[in-house]
Amino acid sequence: MAAFEKLGADEVVEFVHADNRASRRMIEACGLRLDPTILCGLATPIVDARFTT
Repeated sequence: MAAFEKLGADEVVEFVHADNRASRRMIEACGLRLDPTILCGLATPIVDARFTT
């Protein structure tokens, strides 16, 4: 992955809404997988509860 090879990243984190199947497939096609042992939270404004627009 370019993030590791070109930018020297140690890890990659992606966020996608649970019902966004297209984005989930794209992320999985890049080799990333859901890790159920990791818990994360994300705060968004009430007026626009989505974190992708």
